[in-house]
Amino acid sequence: STTNGNKVQIWTCNGDAAQHWTWEPNGKIETGNGMCLGRANANLQANVWVWNCGSGGQQWLANYPQRLTDGALNMCVGINSAGNGANGTQLWMNTCGTDPAQQWTMPYPVPTSAGAITSQAINLCIGVITGSSTNGLWINTCNGGPTQTWAVQANGTITNSSNGDCMDVYHSGTTNGTEIDMAGCNSTGAQQWII
Repeated sequence: STTNGNKVQIWTCNGDAAQHWTWEPNGKIETGNGMCLGRANANLQANVWVWNCGSGGQQWLANYPQRLTDGALNMCVGINSAGNGANGTQLWMNTCGTDPAQQWTMPYPVPTSAGAITSQAINLCIGVITGSSTNGLWINTCNGGPTQTWAVQANGTITNSSNGDCMDVYHSGTTNGTEIDMAGCNSTGAQQWII
């Protein structure tokens, strides 16, 4: 419905525009029919409703900590424990858990903004390993350079601003310890991420 103040509710998926949500650069969450997610009042237990985006709607922030989860494998990007979190430590896939080495601060808002992806465990940024034959990814001191600038796309990929390539599970590996690399975007499950 496009009536201001309608409550948001859980419903069987039917492909309707009212069930298509987009997180906009201004922090609003918009439905496919131009309505924005809001709340009825300032109470913590207030109802969530939709409102015309031009005159209402709430700004929403990502819930941190965030994990980068491969949608096909349900495994998470983490920092290789052998590197002890030092500059140049390789990234790898591992079983998802509560380990701070799997928690990341993403560019805001997601999707559309470009910026660094920063480890919440050690405040280093994901970048491309210089001279790597596999285009492997590592963590390093944040420098704002193009190899450390990423954009989370609406289609589930994460692209690097230095060349437009996608964050990728190396050779579509499926085991703990599989390297994370950067490869040409190809729409495979190895490049689909859930934040």
